[in-house]
Amino acid sequence: RFARFVFESCTFRFCDYICMKRIILSLAVAAAAVTGADAQLLWTVGGNGAAGTSYLFGTHHVAPVEMLDSLPGFNAAMASVDAVVGEIEMGKSSGEEAQAAMGRWCMAPADSLLTMVLTPAQTDSVNALMERYTDGMLANAVENMAMMKPAMLSTTIAVFQSAKAFPEFRPDAQLDAVIQQRALQQGKEVMALETYDEQFALLMGDPIARQVDKLMKQVREDGSPKGAEMAHRLADAYRRGDLGLISSIMDDEDMMDPISRERLIDGRNRRWAELLPSIMAEKRILASVGAGHLPGLIELLRGVGYEVSPVK
Repeated sequence: RFARFVFESCTFRFCDYICMKRIILSLAVAAAAVTGADAQLLWTVGGNGAAGTSYLFGTHHVAPVEMLDSLPGFNAAMASVDAVVGEIEMGKSSGEEAQAAMGRWCMAPADSLLTMVLTPAQTDSVNALMERYTDGMLANAVENMAMMKPAMLSTTIAVFQSAKAFPEFRPDAQLDAVIQQRALQQGKEVMALETYDEQFALLMGDPIARQVDKLMKQVREDGSPKGAEMAHRLADAYRRGDLGLISSIMDDEDMMDPISRERLIDGRNRRWAELLPSIMAEKRILASVGAGHLPGLIELLRGVGYEVSPVK
């Protein structure tokens, strides 16, 4: 059931927010109860003309939703704010804007179908990996997804890899979506820091040759001792909310090269830090973003005069 869900949704929903192993590891994290200033995923933001106390919450896009209710202070924070701000508006994932963005960014050019850009040996390696993850269901993944960019295959593989670290994850209860659904149920506004077009461009905008290189490196490293160890370290960090460990992993260029880090983490942090003050001046918000962004966002917001503190 999970394999079928991933295959059917990888062409749309998951490419909204996950691409390749290094991206999913760095975009980050949801956790259970934690202690200490550097082991915290829920932070208050105030001062500097803010309308009241707002919050930053670090999420993981493939983590069990039950973690929300085990995180001290989260439900109270949600109840106290006027709006929830996410990376994108998850409720619009089936709308025309998202569909059009997917068509622009996820479909391969006619001369660069997967069956054209992958060698027979590469095709066999990718298909074997997908067959292993799906008990044979997606044994011909390259052929079945031929019209998609290589990054889409990377997306699908990344979902399977992350699910191994979070076996309790349920695809019908995705963390980011549930946070926004709860906000709407409580009569709160839901806002977004990025459009679908912007996020698809980030995740699917690399040249095809670079996407192929990343895909095949991902396939080669899958199941390696280093890869397995890193997945377990990240899962442990997720559950403990250890931002220090997450930051140190992100600083490893073997996990994320400088170009990808600038595009996916640092550049986005700067843009979000420019957007959030005008929103917080008008309403109290819970900003829910990948926890790999938290250290940078906290530093940027403090730098312009906000008081940012972990929720005890």
